[in-house]
Amino acid sequence: MTIIQPNKINRFGSFFILIFVLLLVGGGIFIFEYNAFANVRHEKIKLKKDIIELQATNADFKNELYTAIDPSNLEMLAQNYNLTLEKKPSYLNN
Repeated sequence: MTIIQPNKINRFGSFFILIFVLLLVGGGIFIFEYNAFANVRHEKIKLKKDIIELQATNADFKNELYTAIDPSNLEMLAQNYNLTLEKKPSYLNN
């Protein structure tokens, strides 16, 4: 005669199911955290490139500004608009 012991089978089955669920949850958390870390790393690289581009653009703007306010260019501009240079401007004497 065969004796069936369902209680032992259920204990091992529930243990393996619990281990499997824990591995799935742990793997899901690991994948989520790795993706978040990778996204931050890629954004950091992108922001560094953006900073370098903005610094280059800023340098170009500064060059244009310094060229525009160069004294020789200002004198030429003043001559084109028939402006005169005041030696002692009255608006500075208050």
